[in-house]
Amino acid sequence: LKEIAGMTGYSYDWLRHLFKSYTGQSLSQYILSRKLQRAALLLRTTKKTVEEIAEECRFSSASRFIDYFKREKGMTPARFRKTANEKDNVQWSFDV
Repeated sequence: LKEIAGMTGYSYDWLRHLFKSYTGQSLSQYILSRKLQRAALLLRTTKKTVEEIAEECRFSSASRFIDYFKREKGMTPARFRKTANEKDNVQWSFDV
């Protein structure tokens, strides 16, 4: 945002306020939310390890990723993957 503020002539504080009023989140909260959404998608749709997903989603470490994920989703990434896969299997069984 600081770089954008410099390019547009708006103050950093005004852009921060504008961003939060538009998204309902601070920039850092928004970025974390998007990273966790991407990670959840990768957990559901790939066989990548938690470590690979943490790196691909640009978390500083797998343990930080697990901590953030557990705080936001209420379960570890491994449990989320297992639960998502179980739900997919149940859904498919009803579709037949």
